[in-house]
Amino acid sequence: MFVPGGQLMLVFQVGDDQGHRAEAFGKAICVDWYRQQPDEIAGLLRRAGFEVWATTTRQRDSAEKTPQGYVLARKPVAES
Repeated sequence: MFVPGGQLMLVFQVGDDQGHRAEAFGKAICVDWYRQQPDEIAGLLRRAGFEVWATTTRQRDSAEKTPQGYVLARKPVAES
């Protein structure tokens, strides 16, 4: 739950692909993952009632597979 005036920063891998992992660190898991586009995330947040302050993408570094997306938003305070 987000309190009015609360701030949100999301960081995620940018892309259009998705995948599934069944193992990690020698253990069985069941995880589906989805890469996203910053504008898509911003649109979802706006529809959920957030004010989006900024979106940006940072190019990947040598240790990363994809660019990284950042979205800053806040839940507006209702006016009295």
